[in-house]
Amino acid sequence: MMTDKIGNVTIDYTYYSGQDLYSDGDIEDVLYEAVRDEKTDLRKVYEEGASWPLLYHLSSYRQNIVSWIPMTKKDKVLEVGSGCGAITGALAQSAGQVDCIELSKKRSLINAHRNRKFNNVCINVGNFKDIEEHIDKKYDFIYLIGVLEYSKSYIGGENPYVDFLNILKKHLAPNGRIVIAIENKMGLKYFAGAKEDHVSRFFTSIEGYKGIESVETMTKEGLRKICRKAGFKKVNFYYPYPDYKFPSVIYSDKRMPAVGELNDNIRNFDNDRLVLFNETDAFNEIIKDGYFDIFSNSYLLILGEDVNVIYSKYSNESRQDLYAIRTSITEDIVDKKIVKKVVKTTLGPTNAHINDINIAYEGLKRRYYNYDVEIQKCNFNGFSVDLEYAEGTTLDTILDECIRNNDKEKFLKLFDRYKKLVDYNKEAKVWDIDLIFSNILVDGNRWTIIDYEWTYLDIDCPVDIVNRALYYFLVRNDSRREILKWDLGVDYIFREKEIAAYETQFQQSIVGETKTLSDMVDAIGYRRLYTEDIMDACALRAPQIQIYYDDGAGYKEETSCFVPATIKDDIVTFKIKVNSGTKNLRIDPGFGPCSVDILSITSRERNLTEDIHYTLRGFNGKRRGKSMLFKGQDPHFGIKVSGWNLKDDDVLDVAIMYYPINEGALKWV
Repeated sequence: MMTDKIGNVTIDYTYYSGQDLYSDGDIEDVLYEAVRDEKTDLRKVYEEGASWPLLYHLSSYRQNIVSWIPMTKKDKVLEVGSGCGAITGALAQSAGQVDCIELSKKRSLINAHRNRKFNNVCINVGNFKDIEEHIDKKYDFIYLIGVLEYSKSYIGGENPYVDFLNILKKHLAPNGRIVIAIENKMGLKYFAGAKEDHVSRFFTSIEGYKGIESVETMTKEGLRKICRKAGFKKVNFYYPYPDYKFPSVIYSDKRMPAVGELNDNIRNFDNDRLVLFNETDAFNEIIKDGYFDIFSNSYLLILGEDVNVIYSKYSNESRQDLYAIRTSITEDIVDKKIVKKVVKTTLGPTNAHINDINIAYEGLKRRYYNYDVEIQKCNFNGFSVDLEYAEGTTLDTILDECIRNNDKEKFLKLFDRYKKLVDYNKEAKVWDIDLIFSNILVDGNRWTIIDYEWTYLDIDCPVDIVNRALYYFLVRNDSRREILKWDLGVDYIFREKEIAAYETQFQQSIVGETKTLSDMVDAIGYRRLYTEDIMDACALRAPQIQIYYDDGAGYKEETSCFVPATIKDDIVTFKIKVNSGTKNLRIDPGFGPCSVDILSITSRERNLTEDIHYTLRGFNGKRRGKSMLFKGQDPHFGIKVSGWNLKDDDVLDVAIMYYPINEGALKWV
């Protein structure tokens, strides 16, 4: 049988070799069982499974990388490397026809089952080269999502990336586009300590993929050169943040991130990672100097005519479908910008939450009529709202500048104007509880309220709005807490615990029973290893050695000293100065549970190792064979040296085997 039908989806096996040459292993069986029953809630599968492969293959957040791109039902789409269908559904929902190419039969079956409702999807199973030769269509869009970097494996030859694009170019319709999503080999996260996504090693891409033949990502300039060599004159770059796998924002050269926007950087779903520096602070410095495009973690390229979308932000990662919205900035042929909020799902004749935004606009206009503030203009279209694009700098950015310059006077003046704005005409009972500093645009003396999605009418205000604004301002950057030392007004003392409790309740009402991606990071459970912790761990591996001298009067703190130590392969070496009057030595090898073996003690080329006699006084561990085991935080042991005939200023060279031990491992002691 050359074709099969799963629901409405066609699977074509004409060029299938009969063997899957690529697999993620047993997890694909789990995926297959999950999607076979169309009633299965795939969100619950990956939330309860708490594993990276389940999240990666089943999460609808994957679709964010393509669902912002304008397509119509007249468009024909080719998806190369469609995998388990995480992207296919979004393409099928927007385009007229979607043809997929996928090497694996198992993955194609998973794709077909999860997208069975679409009657415009055909999955071709087999090697790309074999299938491509027989394609007789011209496509308006060709998608390579996480595929180009494998060109060496798929295409081979001396110029596999260029050759791949040249092959695809033959199948483009007039004015057709190729869309590529790929990691940046110099992405900031790799410098900060995230492992390279494909080979799971630290700094591999930064160091040039030495010894790696199967996969390679590129820099922005590297990608541009490949596209130019393939004959594409128009190469449009977009910047998915935090990366292209689960992007929450799509930036462009016409709308780059502003200082303070990039706060969602720690997403180690698939591996432990180092945290070598604060990526938010680093991004802020990069943004100031105009280098964000160089250090963006991922790229999305559109080869061919650009689309009119210059920015998209998703509010679906931490929301129920009812509240899931995409906010895009579009630009027409005369460079006029429009902000559009689009609902994710159709939940009736109109979407209630989109309609509420329009109602909020009308309410805020009434409340601030005759007041010195603008409300971002809104036009309701049933399933979306169009908002006037407002120019200016966000108030939080200006306040940050005040803090950096220690300009208390300007800060307090702006804050006082903000408080008056919140207090004005309370009798109207229109409450924009999300009137935080980042939702006010400042252009000279003009203030504009934007993003008033969470506005309540005809009720008592549910929260102290000024305190909520302070809360959001402070929790996103600890350096801002300097303002708490300033006099913000007796009526507006910051009540952090009170607002935090409200936020927990408020956010839960939006999220519902679902887990956010932040929740999934914690549930999957890979570690974040911070620089300070690593240094502390290193200190434990090279212990500080404290020596106590007993000249007949016992051990005393005032007659003790620390000696430098070196460590190699768990062997710690150090020197102890002694004199003829020394009777006993107490050695403190560290500051926590450990195991110690004395390997050698020598003096003036005399080996004293066989003459070691331990003293009961000054020993707080237990012996097991030649090892001394210490369970407490102050390990120490004593040795008798009075019989060694030591001379003044003799030096003992000591070598011990030292292992820090987790207390749980000492139950057998």
